[in-house]
Amino acid sequence: MDSQIKIHPIEANFLVVTTENKEYPLPVLIYSVENEKENYVYAELLSYSILGYGKNIQEAKEDLVNLFDLYSFDTANSEKRSTMIQSETEKKKLFLNKIDVKMWDYFFNLNPPGQEDFKGLREAHYAIAS
Repeated sequence: MDSQIKIHPIEANFLVVTTENKEYPLPVLIYSVENEKENYVYAELLSYSILGYGKNIQEAKEDLVNLFDLYSFDTANSEKRSTMIQSETEKKKLFLNKIDVKMWDYFFNLNPPGQEDFKGLREAHYAIAS
């Protein structure tokens, strides 16, 4: 993470992905960036480094869900292999510092689904846990 960009964590949560075989809770960090002109709020899916944004927390979460929908649909229907790129370690640490311990205990499995888990899905809809 660039040391000249300071992010301010707002919320730590999970995006719950349900496939045919299993439910996957994926860590999401909601944050703002110091001195940014647009004052956007960002929602980052840490397991995939997918970044949604909006004018408020709800818009950022909705953007992230839509982007993950597109990612999972494209991945399932693509002949090409996809590669996951995890977010920076610093953001994962911010997530762990911000997450509610009870929520962490509830979502103990953080193994992200692979491309094969999305095969056969025609359309997907996900939601941020609350």
